[in-house]
Amino acid sequence: MTKLTPPHKIKAKLTAAKTRLNGVFVENEPWERYFKRYDREHTFFYADPPYWQTAGYARSFDWMQYELLAKAMAEGKVILSINDHPDIRELFKDFRTTRLELIYSVSRDKTQKTSSKLVICNR
Repeated sequence: MTKLTPPHKIKAKLTAAKTRLNGVFVENEPWERYFKRYDREHTFFYADPPYWQTAGYARSFDWMQYELLAKAMAEGKVILSINDHPDIRELFKDFRTTRLELIYSVSRDKTQKTSSKLVICNR
């Protein structure tokens, strides 16, 4: 059974979200256009593309997109989080890579699962 937020707490949560997001712009466009528009000396990008060869994403992200991302990482300040896959390791081999082992559980299921993720930095 899902617990509902009491009505008197909803206003406080919405106010906190409004304060936190003040000045934030949400855009919906291809990532490479976004990178070109906002890349400056002081800009830092966090990239979290769809995981390579993993189903369930609403939009396609083919191999060429990963290649373009690697090229963009050579030019700007970017940190990338992605699944640990041999193809990904090969493509991003010139960047600093850290492998993380994550332990997580889904919803109320207490069964813990492990997953590995790569964090790839270009600087």
